[in-house]
Parts: sequence; C-alpha cells; structure tokens
Amino acid sequence: MNKVGLVTGGGSGIGKEISISLAKHGIKTCVIDSDPLKGRATTEHILKNGGESIFQLADVSNHQQIQNAIAACVEIYGQLDIGVNNAGIGGARTLTHQYSEDDWNKVISINLTGVWISMKYELSYMVPNQSGTIVNISSIAGLVGLPNASAYVAAKHAVIGITKTAALEYAQSGISINAISPGWTRTDLIKDKIGNKEQEKMIADRHPIGRLCEPEEIAETVVWLCTQAPRSITGTVIPVDGGFTAK
Repeated sequence: MNKVGLVTGGGSGIGKEISISLAKHGIKTCVIDSDPLKGRATTEHILKNGGESIFQLADVSNHQQIQNAIAACVEIYGQLDIGVNNAGIGGARTLTHQYSEDDWNKVISINLTGVWISMKYELSYMVPNQSGTIVNISSIAGLVGLPNASAYVAAKHAVIGITKTAALEYAQSGISINAISPGWTRTDLIKDKIGNKEQEKMIADRHPIGRLCEPEEIAETVVWLCTQAPRSITGTVIPVDGGFTAK
C-alpha cells in the first residue's frame, strides 16, 4: 500500500498503537509527538518490525511547529494521504467554578486548537490532490458530560463539531473526515485511576461489555477508516466505547 500517514501524539497510548497498526498495513507513518523519547521509540519499533516511519518533534498547539512537522513528512515521503489527530491531555479535574483559566487554556490549546491546526495543514496538502482521509480522536466525553472535566469535555465536543463541519466543506474534494470517540481506554492517561483491581473494576463496570477498551481496538477502527471504509462514510462519529454511550 503506497500511502503516507501521520499520527499526532504517536509516542504513547492510543497514538502509539495507531502508528504501529498503520505501519503494519504498509503505510509509511510519520510519528509526531512533543516527547522525543517516546516518539522516537514508536518509530524505532516500527522500523525494527519492517515498517517505514519517521519521527517529527512538535507541540500540536504551536502553529509553526506542526506546520514544519507536516511539511517535513511530505518532503520526505512525497505525499500525505492520512492524518490522524490524536494528541491530547486529560487536564485538571475539578468543578467548573474552580477551574483555573490557565488549566482551561492549556487543555483547549492542545485538545481542540491542536486538532484544528493539524487539520489545517493536512488539508493544505490533500485538497490539491483531491484525496485524503482524516480521523480525529474525540472521546465519550465528546458525546456525554463528564463531571469535573469541563475543559476536556468542551474540547472533545468541539472536536466532533469541527469534524462534521470540515467533512461538509471537503465532501466533494475526495477527502473523508471522521471522528472516533473511545471509551475509558487502558493507557497511561488513566493509570492513576486504575491503580488497583477495585478501581479498575469500578470504571470497567460503567461499560456494558464489562471491561476497559484497549488501545488496539481504537487503532483497528482507525485502520479500517483509512484503508477499507467506503468514501461515503464522512462526517460520522464512531464510538468505540464498549456500549458506554448506548445507555
């Protein structure tokens, strides 16, 4: 498969699994992350297992850094077919009236503005070619409320909004744009909340399937959207949440 894809936040968690899974399917993968050690580790893993990958250091909330990272990916591989905008943080956990402006701005700048910036520069390469696939990683918090996480919830709801808007804008440009809303997924982002079996069971029981979601399940869905899904699937939100939002 002669395709090139990039994954923001590809150094760990869901982003790492997406990067590895894309590479397993023959996609040349540009791993973008603000952590050079984790980002390079993902790239090295892909290379050791026979895939093609490069690493680019960038903070997705920084226009110039993400523009340069995407430009470098295109310069090296000659094209851009897939953009997976995954980078995000959990942010502060507190009541809305106690949420600080600094904490709010940090979450919004990475989880929302970072997705928009990434899409902006991905689309700049896809539109001239009239072809491309973009997948934005939202959350169940983009579909329902989550107490003590107002900034995170606001950002993830907005990711779905800009996904649908961009899908409409580029529907006749050969570009499909969708979002995935993972449930509670076993990554470092929630390791403090599943520190023991009792804590994990409390969260797992909130999902009708009775367990946490696994990063590989999110990655499998991304790969399907990028390699097998019909072009008529655009502007959709796919919950990969063990039935969480079906309740």
